[in-house]
Amino acid sequence: MGTLNNNIKFVVSVLLLICTSLADNSVDNRKPIIQNCKEYAPTIKEEQPHGAYVVRIDAHDPDKQDRIDFGFIIPNNERPKFKIDPQSGIITTNHIFDRDEPAREKEVYLTVRVTDNGRPALEDLCTFKVTIEDINDNPPVFDKSKYSEPLPEDKQVKD
Repeated sequence: MGTLNNNIKFVVSVLLLICTSLADNSVDNRKPIIQNCKEYAPTIKEEQPHGAYVVRIDAHDPDKQDRIDFGFIIPNNERPKFKIDPQSGIITTNHIFDRDEPAREKEVYLTVRVTDNGRPALEDLCTFKVTIEDINDNPPVFDKSKYSEPLPEDKQVKD
């Protein structure tokens, strides 16, 4: 009879410990928050080298003991065009963009995910557009070697 009572006491103690641990984690487990998501609208010039700075994502977790990890949500079969530092949230290029033919890359949409290390792990998402600016990297192309347009001799020039 004594062994049965000891086993019951042990099981009850373990259950209380588990319930207390779950209650403690659930009370303090709040999701991380990406700050000012709607304000992210970075621009980068085309033909920047790999590693060019784009933007820093700012996030915090109300749970002081939690750590935040930054990452992307990237569609399957798509090669990542950007890198994000998992600790700092700094985004850099991982691709050389070209606005001209044939690529015509003018904008890219990114979805950043921040995840905490709580139990369970919680996350926040932010999707924004990165605009690729054109640089004057191509000389003008003329279809004809000579252009002429008739102009009357008495045509008045306006200032």
